[in-house]
Amino acid sequence: AARAALQVPRSSSRPPSSYQTRTSDGSSCSAALKAASAAERSPSRAETWAWRWNRSGRPGEIAWAQLPLVGLAAAATVIASQAVISGAFSVTQQAVQLGLLPRLEVRHTSAEEYGQIYVPWVNFALLAAVVGLVLGFQSSDRLAGAYGVALSATMVITTVLAALCIRRVTSWPLVLIAPLLTLFLLIDLGFFASNLFKISDGGWFSILVALLIAALMATWRRGREVMVAVRAEGALPIDGFIARLRPDHPLRVPGTAIYLTARLDVTPNALLHT
Repeated sequence: AARAALQVPRSSSRPPSSYQTRTSDGSSCSAALKAASAAERSPSRAETWAWRWNRSGRPGEIAWAQLPLVGLAAAATVIASQAVISGAFSVTQQAVQLGLLPRLEVRHTSAEEYGQIYVPWVNFALLAAVVGLVLGFQSSDRLAGAYGVALSATMVITTVLAALCIRRVTSWPLVLIAPLLTLFLLIDLGFFASNLFKISDGGWFSILVALLIAALMATWRRGREVMVAVRAEGALPIDGFIARLRPDHPLRVPGTAIYLTARLDVTPNALLHT
């Protein structure tokens, strides 16, 4: 009824008295019902009154503000996109360091700031994802469901991770962490539960992307564990390698070599082949 109250026939350049938000007797509900009834009787002639009022230019104060508002929205979009890009670079770098993703090229663009990085593969992947989302959803209204599910789920995950970090870093007792975690989780879970109704309206896309990335990380980590286990079976202990060296006349080459290894009890394979 409230939406229909903003609709009037095309023949009218201004809303009639029966379409005002309040009637002479002060009943706003009655005015909305009258407007809804009139719009239902002639749907082909109904049009949003607010749009007609703005397009006609009657309130000249509003017309000049459209372009600045569009510019402000564009600037906000650029700022938000830069935050997403920087966050994607940082998260990708941390996932690679934790062994959850394959090694990717990471370029450090600053000689002073360690966290100022650029990951080419992630940058082009985000470009392809944005183009695909625009072509697939075709409107911001249809994309709202995917955004709501992703945002609310991120809030829940962030709260849980923050509680784990507080517990491990500060060693606070659970008596202090539990009330704080419960308070934030109640709010975040409320938002997330309300967005579950949007799964069929685009929220499924966020869940699908999250599952694919989680499956990729789990597969890569499991594969690395299997590879390390296979290599460890035939690895030469470092003590045995040192014992095999000639203590009296060891073979030496000029320079210093550094061999990176995750285990200090075995000899790196690269060292055995040199």
